[in-house]
Amino acid sequence: MIDEISNIKERLGKLEAQLAAMNLRQSMRSRRPQEFSDIVCAACGKTDRINFKPRYPGKLYCRVCFEKHKLEKKR
Repeated sequence: MIDEISNIKERLGKLEAQLAAMNLRQSMRSRRPQEFSDIVCAACGKTDRINFKPRYPGKLYCRVCFEKHKLEKKR
């Protein structure tokens, strides 16, 4: 019985260490500086800034047109 308890405590300690390492990695990812890209809206032609680097060329919208486009898609 005592051996089982010590085994459980040992496994729990390892799991806590793994969890702490995962949390550290996640917090390090969230501290990366954001990349901003200047775009020209495909709908209205205004310039805007987005907080990611586009992977594929295509239609990019400013914040206002993006919300309008998103609402139209839901209908």
